[in-house]
Amino acid sequence: MITGAHHSRELTSIQMPLYTILKLLHGYVHQRQDDINMLIQNVYYVVPIVNVDGVAVIEEAFKKTGKVVLKRKNMNTNGSEECMAKASNNPDHEAGVDLNRNYGVTWAKEEGSSTDPCAGNYRGTHPFSEPETRAIRDFLIAHKDEIKFVYNFHAYANMWLWPYNGQAHNTISRTNPGILSVFKEIWSEADFPDHAVKGNAFDALGYISSGE
Repeated sequence: MITGAHHSRELTSIQMPLYTILKLLHGYVHQRQDDINMLIQNVYYVVPIVNVDGVAVIEEAFKKTGKVVLKRKNMNTNGSEECMAKASNNPDHEAGVDLNRNYGVTWAKEEGSSTDPCAGNYRGTHPFSEPETRAIRDFLIAHKDEIKFVYNFHAYANMWLWPYNGQAHNTISRTNPGILSVFKEIWSEADFPDHAVKGNAFDALGYISSGE
């Protein structure tokens, strides 16, 4: 499964899932790469835009002004008036929920997300409070015996991040050593840029990102 645009303003994360599938299809049609012929035997689910309503806001604004609005969160309107007042002093304040902080893993941690409805990393009122994250959760549960790997594309930097981003000291080597070995194998065999970094959010970015 491949997803993009949990954060609506990360527009290049929409292109990456589409380019990935186009590369697979192109390679299959032209029969140029044995590895693609192998990969194409699998089933792929592609969600280029998770935050559909947020992207729609950016699209409509661009049609009118020719400028990209840096809308990050979804269109949950709770606290809209308060957030509009705060936005006059800080453009990062906006109503909505950060979908990439609304998942159930380490959701309630004080560090890595915010309880302020106007903050850019507002986590919502409870895990999976938003229809977008519930849709992803329910789809994965329905296909849990079929889907073996999920790529969530973002557009921040050249990084290969793995679970768990709500932890400072990552427990994946103890709790899921087999999964960690897959991530490390991809890192060692893929053609990452020389300055790319790997690990969970704390390892790569120096901060905790709970609820991802």
